[in-house]
Amino acid sequence: MKELELIKKLKQHSSLHGETKNIIKGIGDDCAILKPELNSYLSITTDTLVEKIHFDLNFISAYDLGKKTVLANVSDIAAVGGTPLWATLNIAFRNGLNDNFWNDFINGICDTLQEYKISLVGGDTVASSVLTINLTLIGAVIPEKWLRRDAAKVGDKIYVSGYLGDSAGGLKILNLNNNEKLDIGDSDRNYLIKRHINPSPQLELGKMLSSKGLVACAIDLSDGLATDLSHVCEESCAGAIIFADNIPISRETNNLSKLLRISPLELALKGGEDFELLWTANPSIEDEMLKEATKILGHRPYYVGQITEGKGVFLEQNGQKEEITYQGYEHGSYKTN
Repeated sequence: MKELELIKKLKQHSSLHGETKNIIKGIGDDCAILKPELNSYLSITTDTLVEKIHFDLNFISAYDLGKKTVLANVSDIAAVGGTPLWATLNIAFRNGLNDNFWNDFINGICDTLQEYKISLVGGDTVASSVLTINLTLIGAVIPEKWLRRDAAKVGDKIYVSGYLGDSAGGLKILNLNNNEKLDIGDSDRNYLIKRHINPSPQLELGKMLSSKGLVACAIDLSDGLATDLSHVCEESCAGAIIFADNIPISRETNNLSKLLRISPLELALKGGEDFELLWTANPSIEDEMLKEATKILGHRPYYVGQITEGKGVFLEQNGQKEEITYQGYEHGSYKTN
């Protein structure tokens, strides 16, 4: 598919899915012209996916790649308590990808945009030797209530929305050599791979925590608990203690870890792309926060630690403390996660 054909197909498939009254001009001009709502701030995030670094087409379908391109950005909007509105898409495309690939990829992008009522309003395409995808997502947040990394306070409790380490477990399965046999059931295998390929951003949770003013500090878990909590501590000029026994790890990840003889705790702390939400809460509002969060999640959020004085993130296990500051995922080869 040539560049002009790709642009035409994107334009054909990317009908406006969200609120259109604030789109003065969308695709087709040098710039999109957008009108923000009164009494709201814009939230802008962008994410770049590079073939063989962030994804491998041997492991992910074109449709799922399109979905994940959007979902990773939606998770960032969730982390600030925002509502996603508009997207721009940049593609550096390489030779060797047929029309079926591009049709499936565009369908994955547009179906997911439609699910979240996001309108694609522009972008760019160029030729390249490596497939590279960049999506920018623009949303809206409530002034003075948006969630931020620098608002954690000493004494706050630390919560996460769901199981950690599942995505890293799914990637471990995908990275197995063809000759390696893994005696894991189809149910466990499918669950973990799905958690890696099709994450579920906690958008409604972030919006609720923000709009009700229950929480000031949050971050999405894209690089692992150890690194993402380190970002919060650095920005908030504080430290943190994580209790190993409190970290939520799924049965499936525990089963996989036994088979591979690896630590499930390492996957939970240092594996990336769980896209769960982490937030800190003052104990004085804990009961109300837990009640409201449980309504959305269907289960109680998981209390995993506490914000402390000093610097650094520490893991408490068997009466011992170990520093784990920034010991999470680093963006290298796809196979290093």
